[in-house]
Amino acid sequence: MKRRIIIVIVLSLFLCSLGEIQGSQYRPEISGNYEHGERSYIDVFLIEEDEESGDELDEIGEEPGEELEELIDKYYYDRFWLRYRRQLNRSDYYYIKIQYYKKEYQEALNYNNITWDLWTNYTFRLTEQLRNKIMMDLRKKDYYDNEKNTYKQLRLKYQLDFDIDERNDCSIFLQRQWKDYPNNEAKDNLYDRFSISWNYKVSPKLKVSTGLVFDRNSFKPISESSNKESRKFSIGFNWKL
Repeated sequence: MKRRIIIVIVLSLFLCSLGEIQGSQYRPEISGNYEHGERSYIDVFLIEEDEESGDELDEIGEEPGEELEELIDKYYYDRFWLRYRRQLNRSDYYYIKIQYYKKEYQEALNYNNITWDLWTNYTFRLTEQLRNKIMMDLRKKDYYDNEKNTYKQLRLKYQLDFDIDERNDCSIFLQRQWKDYPNNEAKDNLYDRFSISWNYKVSPKLKVSTGLVFDRNSFKPISESSNKESRKFSIGFNWKL
């Protein structure tokens, strides 16, 4: 792990120095974070009055009707991420972010995993009214004690924001995601999303928002999972009193 982290840091510092060599009024920035912690799963159950267990309850000092907590499982984790961001001009920018995330369970060893994520974002304007966002995410999740759940994921996203006028703006969002299980082909799937939203400023204090979303999740014929489709419409508002 330490070796990989050092490689990522060196690569990011190289990109940062390269940006400075190119020269710009916008200086590149690099940020990161390391976190270590633990999480416990606790089950709460109710003690019921039972003649056969009465003596046992006396021994542990509990009364019927009280709640007891039982530790089911616990995992420890390490998470580290690093991001390089470069502002190109007033409205255009890009960033690259990489993350390492490891979980180690004490009981359910099949859930032990190491995840590598790579996120990219390139935002730029076509005109004063049109702004593009192109995003690509890569993930590798390795369940090293349960290889059938190990998968690789590629996600491509595109967003177009259109400022119609001072009161109206809308956004179009497209996404396709490929999920590949090298040791369990039946779980391979495609996930698509299309959405469109519209915002209207009724007044300086009142804003109305609407949205339409279409989702589709499809599997291979050999899979026991069924394809799924969904559609939803939403409407909301923000009113400053």
